[in-house]
Amino acid sequence: MRYDLTAPLARHVAENYQRLALPYRSYRFGVTYSVTRPGPGRFRQFMQFDADTVGARAWRPYAEICMMAADTMGHSAVPRGSYVVKVNNARSWMG
Repeated sequence: MRYDLTAPLARHVAENYQRLALPYRSYRFGVTYSVTRPGPGRFRQFMQFDADTVGARAWRPYAEICMMAADTMGHSAVPRGSYVVKVNNARSWMG
């Protein structure tokens, strides 16, 4: 069982950082499982789409991720203006 798509990315980057061309982009999707207790809106099994950029030194990769999210919403028939794309990075919570 695969619990999350973020942990394998972190392991891959940690093991191969010296050989990766930065910024390193990774996109993947698949069925994943949550170890948290199911509840309203929380399921044990779900489809996760994960898009990450590691090692970016400029704003462009963040803009690409935001545009990909907006394009995905558009192709999913979610009307433009009915969602908000927010940007976060490790520096915002690591101090």
